[in-house]
Amino acid sequence: METLLSVMILSHSRNIVHIKWLAAPINPADLNTLEGVYPVKPPLPAVPGLEGYGRVEKIGSRVKKFRVGDHVLPAKADMGTWRTDGYHDEADLVAIDNSLSMEASATLLINPPTAYRMLKDFVDLKPGDTIIQNGANSAVGRAVIQAPTGPFIFKDIRLIGFWITPWFDDVKNAEERKRMFAELSGWMKSGKFIPPPLEKRNIEDFASAIEAAVKFGKKQLLVM
Repeated sequence: METLLSVMILSHSRNIVHIKWLAAPINPADLNTLEGVYPVKPPLPAVPGLEGYGRVEKIGSRVKKFRVGDHVLPAKADMGTWRTDGYHDEADLVAIDNSLSMEASATLLINPPTAYRMLKDFVDLKPGDTIIQNGANSAVGRAVIQAPTGPFIFKDIRLIGFWITPWFDDVKNAEERKRMFAELSGWMKSGKFIPPPLEKRNIEDFASAIEAAVKFGKKQLLVM
């Protein structure tokens, strides 16, 4: 039987931030995690959810990066966003633009950065170039199409695997991550980049949301 679990909220320590999680999408990677086949396997018991955004409710006395009311994303893959509240180390959170919509904020972490890094890190794109891609019916493929970046003309054929999770986990990318989210947020605010179609469901209806997500129709968004 699927049930929501209520847990005691512990008092926060000096480096801990109390986050009120607001919305989290259900991605294929989340389904793989529930099935136990995703490469990142959080220690059990665990809270699902690789992506989502929340609001800072309280901060510990030594927290420097955030203020109450800031909107944040997870900075690593195994934090668990399918929850109403969480206490997290400030190093495990990334601030985002508070003026972004719920839909944009909740889906900012995975697919847009994957497309962004693919276009930035593997080819030297210049204005006037052209990108060619096939199989672009995924969220990442649609993100590549929307990214207002100069494209790419193939002069040879290369096969490159890219996974955004290790990139996020590399501390050397911390400053670039801030710059990337700032640029992606700017594109979203200007309308150059739009979130995927979403079907919002209350978190209490998570079982139906997962069932719908398995059918790979409209992306499901859990709203806390």
